[in-house]
Amino acid sequence: ATVFMHDAHMASAAASEGAAVASRFGSSEMAGRNAAVRLLAELGATAASAPTVIRQGSDVIATVSIRVPRIAPFFPAVVTRTAREVREKYVTEEERNR
Repeated sequence: ATVFMHDAHMASAAASEGAAVASRFGSSEMAGRNAAVRLLAELGATAASAPTVIRQGSDVIATVSIRVPRIAPFFPAVVTRTAREVREKYVTEEERNR
């Protein structure tokens, strides 16, 4: 159970990082994917598939799936976590004063 929870936390962290990077003003979905991949590598996690980062309206949604060692037959082989961030918007001084 501890290994599964640890892997779930790593997937959550990578998804959060990807969404946070991609939500920055002037950033991109690719920058978010790269950030998620980089964090997975730093954590030593094995991705089950490439992380996805999409812009949907004013939100950015990142999904990360990583492989979980098979400890017991009832635990899943893959854990997936998703994070959502609101995209930063540049607002001029004039727009703020309206």
